[in-house]
Amino acid sequence: MKTQANEQKHKSGLLIKALETLAVGAIIIGSVVPANAVAKVANISRSNVKNNFVISQLGPDGTAVSSPFLLTGIDGLQVTGSFSGSGNGEVRQEGVDWTGNFAVADSLLWTNGQGPITFSLSSGVELFGNQLQADFYGPFVASIAYYDSNNNLLGYFTEAGVRNGNEDNSAIFLGVQDSVPEISTVVFGIASCTQDCADFAVNDLGYAATVTPESGLLLLFGSGVLDLGGYLRRRLLG
Repeated sequence: MKTQANEQKHKSGLLIKALETLAVGAIIIGSVVPANAVAKVANISRSNVKNNFVISQLGPDGTAVSSPFLLTGIDGLQVTGSFSGSGNGEVRQEGVDWTGNFAVADSLLWTNGQGPITFSLSSGVELFGNQLQADFYGPFVASIAYYDSNNNLLGYFTEAGVRNGNEDNSAIFLGVQDSVPEISTVVFGIASCTQDCADFAVNDLGYAATVTPESGLLLLFGSGVLDLGGYLRRRLLG
């Protein structure tokens, strides 16, 4: 009888040790994030974006937009935009003089064939993105490149979309997310399309200076396992 009790106590101790080791590992994983770690995120939802640079700041529908132009966020953050071409862009509105896949009444910044567009922020952010689509109907591939304040390339990727006239808010959301607020410049373009890849439009520019880290979930997990280990120790070894 005594031997069985000792064996049970030994097994319980091993189980608790394993649980506590797992918890410590979870805490380490959740806490140690390299300072320059960058997470590429495509198709992120606008619901993750806390603020917007509103295109309607540039003027009503039909307003010509020349480079450089300035937009200000609700928190005072500013972004300076510029077209790669030497001509002007224009403010357009879905359902009025743009029939595509943005939500009806969305204010749009149309490149008018002067793309790509570069956006330079007054201070770094962790998340930046917006919906984008080519001017001409058919499939296209959009591109995004993002840089830090020293103009070091942090990442580049593409996303495929289709342009039609459904006006159903299905325009692709092209965004990037970093683990630290170091995104300072973002360049949107069209890598391939049916016609004139310098001709596209974007809607309000979404951004978040700080994004809640996913590591918080791991920290909670680790804390829960530690609590479970303590509970088992009290129940089985007390």
